Amino acid sequence: MNLIITSELRVGSRWLHYLLKDLLGMKVSGEIDTTKMIIFNEKIKGYFREGRIVKLHHATPKGIIASIKPRNYKIIGVVRNPRDRAVSRTFHRKFNITGEDLEPYFNDTQAVQYTVMGSEEFKAYTKNQFEFMLDGYATRSKTLNKLPYIWTSYEWLLHNTTREVQVICNFLGISHPKKRIQQVVTQNSFETKSNRKPGNEHRKDLWRRKGIMADWVNWFTEDMVRHTAKEQERYWQILMRNSGGV
Repeated sequence: MNLIITSELRVGSRWLHYLLKDLLGMKVSGEIDTTKMIIFNEKIKGYFREGRIVKLHHATPKGIIASIKPRNYKIIGVVRNPRDRAVSRTFHRKFNITGEDLEPYFNDTQAVQYTVMGSEEFKAYTKNQFEFMLDGYATRSKTLNKLPYIWTSYEWLLHNTTREVQVICNFLGISHPKKRIQQVVTQNSFETKSNRKPGNEHRKDLWRRKGIMADWVNWFTEDMVRHTAKEQERYWQILMRNSGGV
C-alpha cells in the first residue's frame, strides 16, 4: 500500500503515523520537505517501494496530486483547532531555537501573540487546513469527492482514537478486529510513550509539548480571541457538519 499522511505542523500527524505503522505492518519515514516536493518525487517513490508511510508537512492534497505521479497512493490529512495549533507551534519554535525566528527575549505570552497576530502564518496554515476539510471528505462523511483522500482531526482522534483509526482503515480497505485496533492504540498512547499524563510536562524542559488540548485559553488575550474568531468558528462548524463528534 502506498500511503501519504500530510498536515500542517503540530496537529498530531506523527501520532497517526505510528498508529498506522504498527497496525499495517509498515515502516515510518522521515519528513519530506514539501517546498521541494517535485525534487523529492523519486525519494517518495523510494519510500513506497520500501513499504514506508510517507509523511509531509505544508502540502494540500491538490499540491500532492499535482506533484506526485503516478497517482497510485492514498492521502490522509490531519487538522487541529487553529488556536491550539498556534500555541503548540509557538513553543515548538521558541524552544527549538535553531533556524527559527522567535527572538529569545520574547516571554511566552509575547511569543504566542507574535505567532497569532504578528505574521501571516496563522491565516495561511488555517487556510490550508480548510482546503483539506472542504475539498475532500472526512472520516464521518458518506460521500466521496474526486480527490482520493480522507481527513481527520486531532480532536476526533483524541476523544475516540479507536473509532477514528477504524474509519481510516475502512478508507484504506483494511479490515482489523476492534481488539487489535485497541491494542495498537494502547501501545501508542501518550501515557504509554511518555510515562506521564497529557499536559504533565515542563514547557521549558521539553519543547515537544504533546497532548495538550484547549491550552489556548491559557495564552490568548482578548485581542487574540477576537483576531481568531472567524477562523475558530469556521473550524468548529466544518467539524460538526461532518459529524465527527467531540
